[in-house]
Amino acid sequence: MRIKKTLSTQELLCEIDEHECLLKFIKGKPDAPLVVFVPGGRTTARLFYGVHAGSHDPDFLAHWINKLGYNFLGASYPLEMKSGVFQKYSPGFTAKEWGRQVIAAALFFIEKHQLSNEIILCGWSMGGKVALTANLDAMKKGLQLKLFIGIAATPPIPGLMPQSLETEMTEHGNWFTKEDFPRETEHLRLNNIKEGRTIIPKEVFIRDYLGHNPMGLLGIGYRYKNGKFVANIEEELLDHHSANYIDYPPVASIQPTEIHDARHALSDKQTWGMVRANSFSVKHFDKKTDHGFTSESWNAIKAILEESHDLLAEEVEGNHLFFLGEKGAKATAQSIDLLINRNDQLERRLFELTKQ
Repeated sequence: MRIKKTLSTQELLCEIDEHECLLKFIKGKPDAPLVVFVPGGRTTARLFYGVHAGSHDPDFLAHWINKLGYNFLGASYPLEMKSGVFQKYSPGFTAKEWGRQVIAAALFFIEKHQLSNEIILCGWSMGGKVALTANLDAMKKGLQLKLFIGIAATPPIPGLMPQSLETEMTEHGNWFTKEDFPRETEHLRLNNIKEGRTIIPKEVFIRDYLGHNPMGLLGIGYRYKNGKFVANIEEELLDHHSANYIDYPPVASIQPTEIHDARHALSDKQTWGMVRANSFSVKHFDKKTDHGFTSESWNAIKAILEESHDLLAEEVEGNHLFFLGEKGAKATAQSIDLLINRNDQLERRLFELTKQ
């Protein structure tokens, strides 16, 4: 990883494998895990820590995560932004490169601050697509991705993202929707009303927090090739490592409650629960014919997995940006802490039952 520039906001503009990323690290307790936050489509990880003048720290997750003792890292992939914070464009950036970038950034701060090799990865929205590729690279680098937490997130499984998304291109080859980012700004407006004040001014939000992202990260079957968006589902499936359940880390989810984010509010608990159950099954049972479990241990395993469906799924009131604003940020950080501890307990119980 090469550091290109340190910004006045104490962010690092870096380059990893010829692609830029924007990083913000906040030190917690030395023996605590590093919690890495990855944004969704059209957004930077600044949504998790805030950068604008007059920002209120408790409006952002980093404040509350750090108060709980965790080391915080916000990692933004390369976007095309009005602010021009990124100095080069990467329209062909892929999910595999995204996973490598996230893990390389985590490893840099782990080594620099002599942290443990344990990381928690939190992916919001499209950030769910990095769950598999990041875990594959973490294993190669000797890091333990203890838990992936999807925050209103979509896993890298075909068909879950709307296939009718626009495929208009910016002049630099990225995915273009609209200059005013109507979905994100509307959810911010609703959060401003809930907080009774302005969390981020709209024009600042558009300029400093949002941007146009590489098409290949979306997972809707299109790739950037030779100046065009080309349909290539097979290549995308390989890039996202889609539905290779054996390579998932342990997963959990936090979902919103409001109709403004209906798909995630209705399905995240079931979607990530399906991933968890299939991942556990293929890791422990698919290649065995004689499992050697007693009926008591077998029933206990089934009970734990059924229990995990509720214990590893949290809900926070709000829309797709439910974590933005003091009330939502605090509640989301508490849910993350709860899920980390619950997962540790469940993993220990399952390990005792399957260590044969």
